This record gives sequence, C-alpha cells and structure tokens, in this order.
Amino acid sequence: MKNLHQSMREQKIKRTKFDFRFNKAEFKCLFFIDENPYWLVLAIKGTDFFIKLNVEVGYVINPILEPKDYYKLKELLGLKSSKEKFSIKGFFETFNGKIPNTVRSSSVVLPYETAPFFEYPEKTDGMYFVGWINHDGIKSNAQSQNLEKTKTLIGKEAYQICKKKNISSRWSDKEKYKFNVPQVPN
Repeated sequence: MKNLHQSMREQKIKRTKFDFRFNKAEFKCLFFIDENPYWLVLAIKGTDFFIKLNVEVGYVINPILEPKDYYKLKELLGLKSSKEKFSIKGFFETFNGKIPNTVRSSSVVLPYETAPFFEYPEKTDGMYFVGWINHDGIKSNAQSQNLEKTKTLIGKEAYQICKKKNISSRWSDKEKYKFNVPQVPN
C-alpha cells in the first residue's frame, strides 16, 4: 500500500480504485488518502457487501470483522462449509500482495463509485456529478447538506474550497453524467 500511496501523491490523486480477486469473489477496492485516517473499501462486485476499514499510520488496518460480516464474506468467497479453513489474516495478507504499486489516471474514483458505501445528505438529488454552482451570497448560498455531500463524494479539498468560496456541487440521477470527472473549483 505504501508504493500505491506514494504513486498517488506523486500524481496528486486523492482517491483510487483497483480490482482484487480472491476465490470466487471479484472485489472493487477504493483507497482514499484525503481522509485521516485513510480509508479502504473492499466491495464484492455484483453484491451489496462491502467492508470499510481505516488505514492507520504505517498502513496498518484492523482486520477484525463483525461476526455477521465474517460469515457473509466467507459465503461470498464460496467457502460455505464450516470445514473449509478461512483466515481473515490470510485474506488480508493475500490482498496486501495484490495491491498495485502505481496508480493510473484512469483509476481515479468517480463520485458515483463512492456513493453506495457512505451515508450522505441529498441522496434524492442523485449521485452523478453535473457541475458547480457559484453563489453570490445575497440571492443564494451553498447549503450545508450540499457541502457534506461534496465532501463525501468528491473529497475534503473540494468541500473546503466550496465552503470558502460559496460554491455548490450540482447532481443528477441521469446516467449520462456518470463519467463526469469533477475538477476541484479554484
């Protein structure tokens, strides 16, 4: 994870994604370095199952799962029998060996990819980023719920700039906006 983190910093990428396969499960992994501690999300593709972990200093994670998550993970990995050995420590050791060393610009996390894993306000407005709305402070202002959604789906840097400059993020539920990449306003 250290090499991936270094590559992200060199390319000024705060959120990245990569795939990981273990047994019968294909994972979509998200790594966020704009949070403190960093966040790691492991989501099994084609399901609503995911694990969100804090990544502490030294790239340390606490691999202890709630029993319901442990058994669900084991089931989704295709390990249904209680006789089939499964170690969460071994799982994360395998994962650690599969983390890419570098990040590509095509692996930047888009807001809609973050949405399923986090609670945020204004869910009804959609999860596809449309653009920015500048407010004049007289007729309109950025609302706290919109700022929170911006922070969750785009990141802290965008949140701080929007809060300081009275800017809102605009969202839609229309898939035509799915691949819009938000550029942090300046």
